[in-house]
Amino acid sequence: MTFGSTSPSWEIDSAIQRAWDSGKVMMAASGNRCPWELFESYPAANSNVIAIFSTDGRGIPSAYNLQARASRKNFSTLGESVPGFWKSTGPGNPFSGTGMAVHVAAALVCTAVKYANSVVLGDSSDRQKLFGFDGVEALLSLMSVPRNGLDYVAPWNLWNEDRDSEQVRTLIQDTIRKLPDSRGKKVAGKSF
Repeated sequence: MTFGSTSPSWEIDSAIQRAWDSGKVMMAASGNRCPWELFESYPAANSNVIAIFSTDGRGIPSAYNLQARASRKNFSTLGESVPGFWKSTGPGNPFSGTGMAVHVAAALVCTAVKYANSVVLGDSSDRQKLFGFDGVEALLSLMSVPRNGLDYVAPWNLWNEDRDSEQVRTLIQDTIRKLPDSRGKKVAGKSF
């Protein structure tokens, strides 16, 4: 979700809860700095949503990020000067913001889940875990390194010269297998 608000909405909270109950994983832009906001905006502040912050191309947190919360994972990825094709401006015009970072994070998650699904062997409960909130958060964690109070997500943090493909496969398998069974997890999200 690339939109944000300074306050929760009952309608959006209800939609998030329905999506959570049906096993959907949601990510949202943490919000761009403005005078009246301190912490990530809503719906990113909902505990059933993964908040995404922005970085530059070197993983340095963007100056416009809102303050991260110490009580949760604070994932960040490229959100500055992302080239794209926009109907209103044409090709190649870069855009910046936590909303752009959500698009990049979604692409990274889809690619990592596709890879992990093809290498995670074993029973279907491992595959169920992979597709749940905890599984996606675990994959993001495997691809992240701490950077200035955020968890900088980039694929080369997992796939690099220090690990061969078998080591990556084993690391993903072991991480997913250690997760609790997410099928029974039905917790109401809280907006801060």
